[in-house]
Amino acid sequence: MHELKEAGYDVSTEAATVEEAKAEILSQTDEKLVLHLSYDPWTIYGETIILDKQITIYHDSPVLSVIDYYTGTFRMLNIAAGMTTSGNGTVQDTYKGYTIQYPMGITSLIVMPDADEMLVDETFKTVLLRKAVTNDEPVRYYIGLSDKGMDYLLEEVANFL
Repeated sequence: MHELKEAGYDVSTEAATVEEAKAEILSQTDEKLVLHLSYDPWTIYGETIILDKQITIYHDSPVLSVIDYYTGTFRMLNIAAGMTTSGNGTVQDTYKGYTIQYPMGITSLIVMPDADEMLVDETFKTVLLRKAVTNDEPVRYYIGLSDKGMDYLLEEVANFL
């Protein structure tokens, strides 16, 4: 959050409590499983926000496809998707995202093709991809984890772009 504050963002937001998500399977085939998560509405700065998330897990890929839909009373909302960098990971920029390589041979990845901004927050050991969205605008991003290295994950995510 320190880097967000330095970039001019108001990070002294009021606390927002998000209840547990409700999950359902939208479809299931030999190739993929599609989940829908819906969260109870929450209010921040007087605006109501509702998050619906669709996660697609592919049988033969270490990369998940995630689509977030934010709806509510807001006209524009700044959202972020991120990953922790804890565990002595080495962060590298990629096209619209980051890879994190860990000493034990594991690489993680997060990519948001239409991100407005990419931030590394050293204080909270987090990488963030930020995007300003309008009501019900889909936010698509990809996350992955593999022991086959950064190049393998980047090739896998390229299949979705």
